[in-house]
Amino acid sequence: MPTKKHDNTKVHSSKIKTIYWILIVLFLSFLCYLPMLLQKQGLHIPAALLNAKYLFVLTPLTCSIIVEISEHTLKQWFLDLFTSKKIFQSILLCILFIIAGLTTSYIYSITKGSQHLFYNVYPTISFIIINGIYLFIMALLEEAAWRNFFLRRISNQTIKIHYTFYTGIIWGLWHIPMWYIRNSLTIKEILFFFIWTILLSLIIGFAYYNYQNIFILAFLHTIFNTCFLAPMEWNIILLIIILFIFALFTNLFKHKKCSI
Repeated sequence: MPTKKHDNTKVHSSKIKTIYWILIVLFLSFLCYLPMLLQKQGLHIPAALLNAKYLFVLTPLTCSIIVEISEHTLKQWFLDLFTSKKIFQSILLCILFIIAGLTTSYIYSITKGSQHLFYNVYPTISFIIINGIYLFIMALLEEAAWRNFFLRRISNQTIKIHYTFYTGIIWGLWHIPMWYIRNSLTIKEILFFFIWTILLSLIIGFAYYNYQNIFILAFLHTIFNTCFLAPMEWNIILLIIILFIFALFTNLFKHKKCSI
């Protein structure tokens, strides 16, 4: 029978591995965009090295799988991806976010005179389908690492809102090389996206704890990437309002299990 000392040693080892995971993921993810950064500085970079940017999304997932293999828990991690809880409520939640995102985008387009907002972003039906499939696959890869590995690991299945907040901070830091190097965002824009990422982490973390299904998380993630077309300032305000409503009707900000 495991002793208390053995359990404490195991917990300490898990924390150390998680810290290493964070540091390694952030470092390797930056390396994925380093060739592009050097190219922007005027250096000649071989095309093969520039393709390293495509490994960016795979880096957290690869590191997660390596940790799970080292702890002989890969099978359980994989099975946990597809745990299904409250399917009807999860679908309803996704529909509500689609409506919220598209409505806000439409209001923005009307008030700012950007009547062609939707057409400019999604010019054809085929583009919507292809873009949606691509973003859904990318979301699957991200959610498998950031929610089903990292959030689950630091929270140890205890539902507390600050764990989703911590995940949002690290998740936001991970995005910075992409925002700054690939998308050439300004410091102000990066700050807005960082806040947005933390707010998303709170909502997607809420969905993870309640529904625990990778497809629901990925679909929700895709909705945020496709339906919220207004400027980031508008979307941040919208999510703050939504989180406030969640706080009124759920125990989202209480240190106990969430329910919807």
